[in-house]
Amino acid sequence: MRAAIEGRVMANPLVTIVVVPREQFSKSQASLESIYAFTDQPFSLIYVDGNSPAHIRRYLEVHAQERSFTLIRTQHYLTSNEARNLGLRHVRSKYVVFLDNDVFVLANWLEPLLRCAEETNAAVVGPLYLIGELNKHIIHTAGAESRIGDVDGRRVLLETHRHVNEPLYQVGHRLTRQPIGLVEFHCMLVRTDIFDRLGPFDEGLLSFLDHVDFCKSVRDSGGSVYFEPDSVVSHMAPPPFAACDLPYFFLRWSDAWMNASFRRAAQKYDLGTDDAGLQGHARFRNGHRRFVIARPRSVVRRLFGWRACALMDRVFDGLVVKRLVEPVVVRRLQEGRRAAGVRLSGPEERDGTLRGKTAVVTGAERGLGRAIATLLCRQGAYCIIIALDCAAGVETVEQLRAEGLSLELHAADVSDAGQVEAAAREIAKRHSAIHVLVNNAGVFLAEDRRMSADAIDPAILKKTLAVNLQGTMHVCKALLPLMPRGARIINVSSTMGQLATTKTSYAPAYRASKAALNSYTRSLAAELKARGIMVDCYHPGWVRTDIGGPHAPRSTIEGAQTALYLATRRETGRTGLFWEGRRAIPW
Repeated sequence: MRAAIEGRVMANPLVTIVVVPREQFSKSQASLESIYAFTDQPFSLIYVDGNSPAHIRRYLEVHAQERSFTLIRTQHYLTSNEARNLGLRHVRSKYVVFLDNDVFVLANWLEPLLRCAEETNAAVVGPLYLIGELNKHIIHTAGAESRIGDVDGRRVLLETHRHVNEPLYQVGHRLTRQPIGLVEFHCMLVRTDIFDRLGPFDEGLLSFLDHVDFCKSVRDSGGSVYFEPDSVVSHMAPPPFAACDLPYFFLRWSDAWMNASFRRAAQKYDLGTDDAGLQGHARFRNGHRRFVIARPRSVVRRLFGWRACALMDRVFDGLVVKRLVEPVVVRRLQEGRRAAGVRLSGPEERDGTLRGKTAVVTGAERGLGRAIATLLCRQGAYCIIIALDCAAGVETVEQLRAEGLSLELHAADVSDAGQVEAAAREIAKRHSAIHVLVNNAGVFLAEDRRMSADAIDPAILKKTLAVNLQGTMHVCKALLPLMPRGARIINVSSTMGQLATTKTSYAPAYRASKAALNSYTRSLAAELKARGIMVDCYHPGWVRTDIGGPHAPRSTIEGAQTALYLATRRETGRTGLFWEGRRAIPW
């Protein structure tokens, strides 16, 4: 669940600052205070808060109201790229600065970044990054080079950072503005229109290589990346830790997130998972994670020497992390993300993006339809809800908009062709194209559950078919003129309409309606194949909805996952299929 507090946005600011979580929360207050203390340029602020501790949540709520910035919150932990994509949806300015929530900005940090972008037409500009205690002025990195090279006939990731851990006073006078291969997401100014070419950030990179991937994509698209040393920020890296930091810290640096990131990078850049560059990041992770035991580690080293310290590292890595943190803590946190509808396999298994596309979902005021609309919106779609219960529809739209999602409501009874056509006319006034249509509206009448196949009540059958079959037909007919090549139609069906497996007469009207819907799906797919519109239906499983009841084993988000898959899978000749999960099943 997401919630948002939206403040008064400044009139036409040149830049929007988007703050996202990185690995800890305890530095959030100092970071935010530095932004308001040391930023002289006008700006809008969007703060993306992923499941921060209660005292941080309260602090952010108060200051969002007092300082009029937009606060977007989720009740589950976010990867940095997930958070950036959430914030990016609200950016309307020429530039956006992505800033980690544990970065302290120094005086006059923003103006040099903007000046560099304006004077060089750079797509990306990064500052000089310090690390640790501010009074020591130790350089974290002064920009870097990164490329995919060839070593002994193998593609490898090559990455070199400049002036790491050197005192600023020794090298600062030699630092100059220059084009460079790589800057970091601790603080990064980006020309917003670059996303029209690149699309959103790759959410398959859960914890590593997000900056490498983005800067490479910018360079590959013809954009330039610059280092601007007149802008200075400091990464307030741990230690110290607050206890409330540890769950997110361990999730961020978990094997689950690291290995998924490496697989994604290897897939994108044709690297081996044993690539030396990737393994260098793994070694960094291992050392960074040991900061949790920094104090006892320093005591052991002082009293007993390096060998004892190395033994302590092995115990921490092998026993504490591998046998407790990863299987217990990380697993529980991953389950929480899954329950919130996050696809833990990452978007490397998702073949498309819905950014800039418009979707229509019927019966989306509650239950499965609402979950489908939520997932489509989270992938960037603008969602149009067609609802029978207008009051519930209004409530759903308000709640999802508060989560930072983009959608609108139209009221219509899909069984009434006139109402559907009227809604379609209103939709056409505002939208030139519908890219995804999910026919979810349906009924499963109580009388049908008690009815036998040899004594069907014609009125019950007529009412069931009017919604489950004819409703879908009405919506398709009304909206097809707005659907371009590449659009998708997804009909929510059921294996109760599957002829290949029918062995019971339970709910004969509902079964007949879904069998007829399946037949219509195949006919429509054949008709629209030449237009390049893919038509499928799917079985969501037994889901906890008004129809499925409270004891069903699947959540609505789980039941909605196949709809998202069908909306985003690659355009192929495989259309007119019946799906369960990601598997086509017999009719």
